[in-house]
Formats: sequence, structure tokens, C-alpha cells
Amino acid sequence: MPGEYFSIPDHIHPLLHDGGVVLLNAETGRYEALDRMAGSLLELVNESGDTAPAAAWMHTAHDMGHAAAERLVLHWADSMVAADILATADQASPRHLSRVPSQPPADMLEGDVVFAMQDAEEMSLTAQEHTAALKGLEVAAAFLQRPFKEALGLVADAKAAVVGKASLQTALRCKAAIVQVSKFDPARVACIEEAAATTVMAASLEVPVAVDMCIGIGVDPIRFHAWPEVDGVPIRFEQDDAVTGLIHKILQV
Repeated sequence: MPGEYFSIPDHIHPLLHDGGVVLLNAETGRYEALDRMAGSLLELVNESGDTAPAAAWMHTAHDMGHAAAERLVLHWADSMVAADILATADQASPRHLSRVPSQPPADMLEGDVVFAMQDAEEMSLTAQEHTAALKGLEVAAAFLQRPFKEALGLVADAKAAVVGKASLQTALRCKAAIVQVSKFDPARVACIEEAAATTVMAASLEVPVAVDMCIGIGVDPIRFHAWPEVDGVPIRFEQDDAVTGLIHKILQV
């Protein structure tokens, strides 16, 4: 029958961890944390596309009758559809689900490099770089004024035609320019606006270069963070939050 399967929509980005699952909705910018049982059910339904394996797990793991388990899981799946975490589908389409390792390898924590020991505000920059930073901040303001999906689209459009990647030093100078100019911006400039502005600024230079905007989740405590990145390396100053091994990337623009 059409619509008899369930799938996780493309705009939902889940991260499984020992305590459950955290999900980012890339259309609304909202995130939701579900408990361990919901995480297990989501994983089982994602793998098969239907609720039968999840109901069987509830029956076995929680000593629940077959009929009761089936009703409970189907009710749960319907509530997930209503919350836009699952969608009905005509065929099973399993998604890869990211998972936080119980004990991250020690070398993961060694990769978060601080490129500049001085404060971002102390870096000497040109007037042209400050002007380019203004354009980046103008686009980043969309995260306060427009739907989240549309704001992400503006960042993607800004770098769509860029071919070359930024050097780490160029990316750092872009980030420093955003920090310096944002002091005079009356609007909020938090991590997501800063990451977006850095990416747009790099794409707006006289010789445009690509910097990635990344969004990730930390699970202990649960929190979201955004940062600019080049070739998998977070671009940050000493005062910025560490990323590697602590924040798990789930979305990259």
C-alpha cells in the first residue's frame, strides 16, 4: 500500500548517543532531544522502514504483549510524523545515522588546532577586509530575519560558484574581520551568524575562496554550535570553543 513505510526526511539530521538522540531540523533551525527508548525505536524504524522490528524489540526487551507493543510503536511513529521527525513513504529508504562514540579516540581531541594565540580583535586587517566582512554580516542577518532553510540557502548560493579553497590563514583573517566588524553590529552575532558571515566573506573576496560553514551537536550537555572550517579543520582563535571530539558535525554548507 502507498505510504506504508516510514522514513527520516532529508531535512532532519539525527545524532544518536548513549542517552538517546538529538535531531536538527534544517528547515526550521529547531532541535529536539529524545530519550534512549525513542532513539532505539528511531534506529529500528529507520533500518527497516516499518514498525514491526521496533514492536518486536519492545515485546522482547520490555516484556510487553505483541498487540500492545504494536499499538504503542505505531502510535509513537504517528506522533513522530506529526512532529516532522518521520514521514510516510512508499518504500523503505534507510538513512545513515551518525552516532557519538562512547569513548572518543584520544587522537580526536588532538586535532582541534588554535591558529592564532592573539585575540581576534588584535589582528591587523585591511579596510578592504572590513568591507568584505560587512557583506558577510548582511547575509548572516538572514538567520534572524528569515526561515532557517532560506538562510542556509543564501550561504550556499554565496559560495556556489567558488572553485578554490581558502588557506587556513585566509580563513582565519576572514573570521577575525567578522569578529572585529560585528562589535558595531546592533544585531545578534552568535556562533551561527559568525560562521555564516565568515563563509560568505571568503566567497566575496577579490579572489573568492571557499570556507565551509558547519553545524554540530554536543551531547554532554546537549548544545548546538556552528563554526567555519577548511578541509575538516575548524577555524578558531584561542577564545573560541573547542570543536574536535566535543562537537559532532551533522550539517555542512
